[in-house]
Amino acid sequence: MKTLTHKISGVALFGVCWAADLPPELCVGVIFGATAPDFLEFPTWNNEVRTSWIDHRTVTHSPLLWFLLMLLPFFISVKFAFFSLFLAGFAASAFMHVAMDSTTPMGVPLFINFWKRQRLSAAVAITLTMIVLIILKKLVENYQAQNYALIKFF
Repeated sequence: MKTLTHKISGVALFGVCWAADLPPELCVGVIFGATAPDFLEFPTWNNEVRTSWIDHRTVTHSPLLWFLLMLLPFFISVKFAFFSLFLAGFAASAFMHVAMDSTTPMGVPLFINFWKRQRLSAAVAITLTMIVLIILKKLVENYQAQNYALIKFF
């Protein structure tokens, strides 16, 4: 997908977060994470040819990586609430970026083998995105209760 598409989806997700009265640090994280899988490859352009330090759609496009990063705030102390909420929004938005890319013919790496890409159906990508939104909702509930223990997730 094009960068503009990911930016638009980030702004749309920001609007949803803001309208749902979620913490501002989570909403800001969503904006920055929308294009994270692409810009973390450290792309450079030479005569209109894109080259990157990290191959495109390998490590940075792993849904597993972003999903685990999104769960990290459940293990962070309440005193780091700003950072953990920003990280959750950042990772959730990056996960949605990867979910959108997973529906394209090029696909994304699903698990540990970062060089083997697989394509997902739109239904699976939407289901994964809904799971991410449920996790974000639970994180915000924990934030509001000032309790970040993962055990409270269940």
